[in-house]
Amino acid sequence: MLVAELFRRAPDTDSEEELWLGCPMLKKVTFQTKRGRKRVILRCALGYALNTPEAVERCRATAGPHQCWQCQEYLAARTLRESS
Repeated sequence: MLVAELFRRAPDTDSEEELWLGCPMLKKVTFQTKRGRKRVILRCALGYALNTPEAVERCRATAGPHQCWQCQEYLAARTLRESS
């Protein structure tokens, strides 16, 4: 993944000067594989798994942890479990 692919226009503006990275809990991690190639991946600082590119895109579309789609799914499941 190229660094330029991480940046996009802010969703509420038409200006290309304002960059939008999505949720601030989304962190870019660089590591080196055993074959010597460097890889860049995105990880959630809250500890949620980002197993698919679709999950990463949903995080990039979120404004912050208060709108985290994974937190909301967890809370909804916990509420259903406690009510039964």
